[in-house]
Amino acid sequence: MDKYVTHQELEASTEKILHQMDKHFADMQQQIDSRFTDIQQQTDKRFNNIELQLNDTKNITKSADWKANWILGILSASVVGVIVAAITTLFH
Repeated sequence: MDKYVTHQELEASTEKILHQMDKHFADMQQQIDSRFTDIQQQTDKRFNNIELQLNDTKNITKSADWKANWILGILSASVVGVIVAAITTLFH
């Protein structure tokens, strides 16, 4: 038995299908947006951690450089003192 639908029934069915499709696409968009936000937050955390580690490394390097310069300064002063004492002793 063939069943025929009226134009109004066809339009109503089409509207219902289009509404379901719109809802499905909106849900998919929300899932994509949520996932993108999660990925962006994870990426930001990773970059922040890397930046913190880089800053720590810079601070350690500056501290080591300062200590090395301080030690070299003391050694230079000592060497100059020894040289002056040696010259004074030789020419005195």
